[in-house]
Amino acid sequence: MLIISLLFVFGCQNNTLDVPEEILTKNKFTTVLKEIHLADAEFEINKRNGVKNANDILNNKYIEIYKKNQVTEKIFKKALDYYAEKPEMLEQIYINMLGDLKQEKTLIDQQETN
Repeated sequence: MLIISLLFVFGCQNNTLDVPEEILTKNKFTTVLKEIHLADAEFEINKRNGVKNANDILNNKYIEIYKKNQVTEKIFKKALDYYAEKPEMLEQIYINMLGDLKQEKTLIDQQETN
C-alpha cells in the first residue's frame, strides 16, 4: 500500500510539470506562433501599400494559420497566456522557433545558390 501511495504522489507531481491537456503542446504552439510572427512581419511590409489592405491580408493569414493548424484564436490565446506565465518555457519556445527559422533560411539560401 505504501508503494502505491508513493507512486501516486510522485505521479501527481510529474503531471504538474506537464502542459495541461487543454493547452496547445509546446510544439504546436511554437508552430502557430512562428507562423503568426511571419504573418506579422509580412503585414509590416504590406502596410506600405495601404494599411486597410494590409490589415485584410493579415486577418486572412490568421484565419488560414488557425485553420491549417486546427486551432482557434481562443485556444491560441489561452496557450499564449499560459506560456507567458512561465517565462522559462516561453524563452525556450522562442529559442526553438529561432532555430527553426535559421534552419529554414539556410535551406532557402542553399536552393538559391543551386
